[in-house]
Amino acid sequence: MTFGLIVLIEDTVEGDWVDRVVGLDSVRTRIAILQTADGHGRLEPMKLDRTDAHPGSGDAPANTLGMRRIAFAVRVRKGMIVMLAEELS
Repeated sequence: MTFGLIVLIEDTVEGDWVDRVVGLDSVRTRIAILQTADGHGRLEPMKLDRTDAHPGSGDAPANTLGMRRIAFAVRVRKGMIVMLAEELS
């Protein structure tokens, strides 16, 4: 568990199907499915290991296609700050 998220699946995917879904050629990507501790939310981050695409600008506007940021609403509970500090160290 990391930051209160439970890893359900970790995998590497590639091939024609992935190329069609992502809309790029020669894609190989690592994916994970993370679930919130309460079981009510899931997140699927991915990291492209290989693609023919070129990196975008770090100064691109927030409405540029692709997920650039993510935020969570969190109720701070006793010990959470200590747990996060240990996780980040």
